[in-house]
Amino acid sequence: MASPSRRAAAAHADATALQIRALRLRHSVLRLVARRDANPEETVLMHRIARLTSDERRRVIADFIAALEAGTHHARDAAAALRTALPELPDEPSDAQLATWVELSELVADDDFRGRMARAALPPADEEVLPGVAPGAVAELIPFVRQTVAEARTAGIDPEGDEAAPVVDAVVARFAAVLDRPDGPELREWMARRFEAGHDPLVERYWRLVWTLNDWQVVPGHLPFQPWMVQALRRSGGVSSSRR
Repeated sequence: MASPSRRAAAAHADATALQIRALRLRHSVLRLVARRDANPEETVLMHRIARLTSDERRRVIADFIAALEAGTHHARDAAAALRTALPELPDEPSDAQLATWVELSELVADDDFRGRMARAALPPADEEVLPGVAPGAVAELIPFVRQTVAEARTAGIDPEGDEAAPVVDAVVARFAAVLDRPDGPELREWMARRFEAGHDPLVERYWRLVWTLNDWQVVPGHLPFQPWMVQALRRSGGVSSSRR
């Protein structure tokens, strides 16, 4: 049995460790405030968010997911996807992880973002990517383009580089054959607009934040295919964009 002095020393060591973690967290918050040039309100918010206990942080995410589960079918699909990858801030986070947690907390507290996530089944429902196209055709086309883009990303192909041209040509050729439409600027413009409409950059941002926070490797096949394909289509074959 440990002596009273040993128990006291152990308790003091534990308390000191907690104080050190708190000071490190405060130091990280102050560096983040300095980098963001935050105003007083933002500074208070960042301190409050960063100092939540681990249980309180989990409750923030749990409440966000629970609100989605009470919504539409697509919202419940999104909630199910969120439960497969819950964000966890380490006890001693890096500056990058702390900044990521602050940004993620701000996202899930935003009503507009909740609505966007509620509309985003992950991955997007195929019929929403290509509305008006026969389900059988969609079932053939979307898996093909997802796989093709994942392979291009794995190979390190820049969507705006010359190496992307044969990838785009292969995808457009498949669409042209299945949809019985000629390959040309009109089809490529239609594809680009459809892929743009089927992607929400803020939802993608949420997932990238989770991967950063949890220190997970980004797997090309898990990224949305639409941004890569839109960039490549915009560069190819005379497709113009009003968003440029």
